[in-house]
Amino acid sequence: MKGNHLAELTEPLRPIIFRDDMVRTVIAETKTETRRVKGLELLNADPDDWHIRGKNKGGVADMFNVKDRKGVQLVCPYGKPGDLLWVREAWIPVFRPSDGQDQGIKGIRFRADGCLWRRDDAASLWTMDRATRWRAAIHLRRKFARLFLHVKDVWLQRVKMISVGSIRKEGLDGTAPDLLSGWRSLWHSIHKGKPTDYDRDPWVWAIVFKVVADRARGKYDPGWERLEGVE
Repeated sequence: MKGNHLAELTEPLRPIIFRDDMVRTVIAETKTETRRVKGLELLNADPDDWHIRGKNKGGVADMFNVKDRKGVQLVCPYGKPGDLLWVREAWIPVFRPSDGQDQGIKGIRFRADGCLWRRDDAASLWTMDRATRWRAAIHLRRKFARLFLHVKDVWLQRVKMISVGSIRKEGLDGTAPDLLSGWRSLWHSIHKGKPTDYDRDPWVWAIVFKVVADRARGKYDPGWERLEGVE
């Protein structure tokens, strides 16, 4: 790793969590969209009471409540087009001291695909009591994140308003009826029984992104090599 290049970035950096199956589709670049409910608790308490009135682009949406006749402007917590997201995913530190035959192994292994990112500074994360347990995505620190995403577009919509094309960009495949069923099943697997249950048709932030860095594999889109040293 080179020095910390954070000062070279003008784009805000924000974390985003992905499950293992979603990480795999992000890496394969079959997933280039995600829908999130963070910051929309007000709307999703009674989603049918709210309508878009005015701006709805660039991560900013003007909303109007038809019951109390009041409006509110919402800003996406995942940023706006041009911003960066770093991916939090399940992981485990790997540390094997030198046995005299080699220099040992120190690094981070990611559960989604088993990828090992060799890093000397990862040894500081290794503890005997947790050495064999996968660690939750929420505990991954930015300096050990491998995937960085460039936000291309953001807007607000109801979850059932998704198009067949966007379902495919969420990482699903198949024919239209199967895609719609698959999308509902995917949403239920995360939100079933919650205020954001699919059947309530919650409001969501639709986020379009592109992978610009996979630091574990040393892959960078042109111009994004500066992400190599971000801590």
